[in-house]
Amino acid sequence: MASVRPFKILIADDSPIVLRVLRRKLERLGFEVIEASTEAQCGAVEGASLNFAVFDLELGDACGTVSAGRLLAGNRALRVAFFSSSNKPPALARAAALGRVFSKDDGIDALLAWVGAQQVA
Repeated sequence: MASVRPFKILIADDSPIVLRVLRRKLERLGFEVIEASTEAQCGAVEGASLNFAVFDLELGDACGTVSAGRLLAGNRALRVAFFSSSNKPPALARAAALGRVFSKDDGIDALLAWVGAQQVA
């Protein structure tokens, strides 16, 4: 009998606290989690192996949409979300064109519900 591989998700955020909280919650949901805190670290991730990616819009060295666009170019099936406190309309519009946008101000539950729903979709 073949074993079931866990979904693989990249979380990219420059906040160590956000990375820690998301990692814990996503691992409890059965995800294999890869962390990145910069665009440079995102660039080292093998995008073809990912099922999901969650980006902060304001990474230390670039906008999360840069990493998302690059990963989507190599993996059209990748499901992308943004989890950010940014309120900059141009950045939010670029993010919405690439994936789902969640506000950190609204908390983590909506993001986790979306990820869970995507697992069965």
